[in-house]
Amino acid sequence: MTNLTLPQAFRGRIGKALYRISSALTSLVLLSPNAGAQTFVMCASKQPIRGGKYYEHCAIAEPSTDSHDADASRRLWDQSERWVGKLAQHARENRNQSTGTSTLDSKLVERGFVPRPLTDAQRSALDTEGFIILEEIISPDWLLELRHAFDAVFDCEGDKAGAEVAQMEGVRRLADLVNKGSVFDAVYLQPELLTAVFHVLQRPFKLHSLNGHDPLPGSGLQALHADWGQPAAPGGPYHVANSMWMLDDFTQVNGATRCVPGSHRKSGRIADHVTDRLADHPDQVHLTGRAGSVAVFNGSLWHSSYLNLSGAPRRTLHCAFIAREHPQQTNQREYLRSETAQRLSPLARYILDVPR
Repeated sequence: MTNLTLPQAFRGRIGKALYRISSALTSLVLLSPNAGAQTFVMCASKQPIRGGKYYEHCAIAEPSTDSHDADASRRLWDQSERWVGKLAQHARENRNQSTGTSTLDSKLVERGFVPRPLTDAQRSALDTEGFIILEEIISPDWLLELRHAFDAVFDCEGDKAGAEVAQMEGVRRLADLVNKGSVFDAVYLQPELLTAVFHVLQRPFKLHSLNGHDPLPGSGLQALHADWGQPAAPGGPYHVANSMWMLDDFTQVNGATRCVPGSHRKSGRIADHVTDRLADHPDQVHLTGRAGSVAVFNGSLWHSSYLNLSGAPRRTLHCAFIAREHPQQTNQREYLRSETAQRLSPLARYILDVPR
């Protein structure tokens, strides 16, 4: 760290002789390691101890004249800050290498967020294809709770379900799930999800919205769209990252979301490239997966819901995030309920962008 060079000075017979002489003289002047440690041990373990004093040989002693030199103290402090800053930088770089992300939002880390590493393949897929599927994110017990909560919220709200954002014909829509039960709290705090979102956005972000979507049998087809317009140049910056939480198996038969891989890197609008956005795209794929999986994708990726031809539910949660400089789809400062606020951690408040 200090770029010091320590030459090996003691070579040959003369060097060895000098070394033995110096060792003997040193033993007359310096304390042994055990004896030298006694003062530190005493100060660390003895109670009470008088703070602000200088200790030597396990007793209070007068400090040297140099210790009263204000200029020297300031220089030592400044140099120490530089050393600590370099150590912190090295720690961030090591952490970023292990997580596969650039420098994380420090406020996330300060509030207790611990990133989960993405694999090289996952980072590459997010960059080139625009999406990944994380398997077994939802535990079996939690999955049952989320399914029950989804149905309970819809039954309770009836024809008003989803009205906070948008209602769609032929789709059971839910909105503002942040305020619809504690069972949803861990959705927008999921570590792998947040790590992937930061990889896409590359800057501080917040929750955009947390909604529910379940296309009824024979319904669900949407036009290809992007949650955010295309970037000015390939590679971003990007502004939205979205995720689909599969509460049921996602298959092509039950209308698993379709997307066009790599479309997030195209310039211009979708209309510049696609004439009929309801029709199948020649490059489209379906984001299929077992219940409990989570698909994470770039908000500039062309995608849409598809026809549910299975006769069974295809429930999903849409948990979207947006760069902090933009407004939320669901403004949590306006919608936050008192019972929700009481259970929020500092990390949750930061993600939701609500004050203490």
